[in-house]
Amino acid sequence: ELPDAVCVSGVTPVQIDQLGVATVPVGLINGGSSDNCGISSIEVFPSTFDCTSVGTQNVTLTVTDNAGNTDDCVASVFVNDLLSPTIGCPPAFVVNAGPACTASVPSLVFTKTATVPPLPQQMEFWDNAFDPCGLNADYQVNGGAVVSLGVFDNVNSVIDLSGLTFGAGTNTVTLRLTDRANNLTACTFTVTVEDETGPTTANCPANITKPANLGGCSTTATWTPPVWTDNCSAVTSLGNTHNPGAIFFFGPNVVSYTVRDASGNVSVCSFVVNVTDTQFPVARCKNTTATLNGAGSATLQASDIDNGSSDNCFFSFVSGPYSFNCGQVGTPQTVTLTVSDAGANTSSCTSVVTVVDAQIPVALCNLMPASLTLSPTDCVPPSDPGTVAMSAAAVG
Repeated sequence: ELPDAVCVSGVTPVQIDQLGVATVPVGLINGGSSDNCGISSIEVFPSTFDCTSVGTQNVTLTVTDNAGNTDDCVASVFVNDLLSPTIGCPPAFVVNAGPACTASVPSLVFTKTATVPPLPQQMEFWDNAFDPCGLNADYQVNGGAVVSLGVFDNVNSVIDLSGLTFGAGTNTVTLRLTDRANNLTACTFTVTVEDETGPTTANCPANITKPANLGGCSTTATWTPPVWTDNCSAVTSLGNTHNPGAIFFFGPNVVSYTVRDASGNVSVCSFVVNVTDTQFPVARCKNTTATLNGAGSATLQASDIDNGSSDNCFFSFVSGPYSFNCGQVGTPQTVTLTVSDAGANTSSCTSVVTVVDAQIPVALCNLMPASLTLSPTDCVPPSDPGTVAMSAAAVG
């Protein structure tokens, strides 16, 4: 006698697990199968389903008794996938704006992992581990159009958004994944594009070198003012130190133009107007006298023989002081006055110095009494004709 295979009625739900498999156990669809002599085995076929079988499927329950007799019944199961995909959503990105005030995020790549759900911020995505059905991916920026990226599975396993271009400011990006069972998950993050680049100019003037005007210590200079551009916004001038045609005095003069963009980035164009002195100074000398002091020496400074030397800018003496002594009295001494200006131009002239000894000689005598009274005993025979010898007592 055949066994009696009895299946449950209606449609029995079975769930796809994290491995991507829905298993149909015998006990789920066996509705009370029996045999008069005992049952050897009860089997279900097919007993497993994956995402390709989502929906209503028929399975066969086969009952075999101890005598090898079999009986079948058919049951319906509903294969369901209730597990949503998972995305490791990245933190917020901050990137610098490029030349067009846009930017992309390098390595904005999500990689499929088949082992465990991704951790937050891992930039990975995951669905049932052995899910052969793949995930439909799309993205949206700032609430705009939804852009499809296609299907991603174990073969096509990388979602690359590094080619996206974002405008200045904060951009909201939403990446969505949908499996075959229409389970949807979304990851939302921001990409902030900041303008950290200051305005630029292609015509910042080069340094200018000009000689001072004839007889003067200054000159004028002209140039073409710089033209500024910015990658994101209009440029606001913060002023400049000089205008073309300005007067510049001797030496280096720094000219600066300063601008700012809407993000507060400041840029400066600077160059130097260097005014040189190529005109020689005029050295003028006068003859003078050097009077020796009590020590028999005299010193003159350059200003003592200067007679109004001049320069178009300014000058200094680079000669002197001059020293004289007793041996030069009565012999005119020729000295040279040299002046040098800021441009290292030099000029010289000569002066005749008369050395004068105006010091009266000082005669020094031994201290003697005003008068002497001598006695015959105070005198001694002279040892040398024309000399007088006296004793200390007589001087007393």
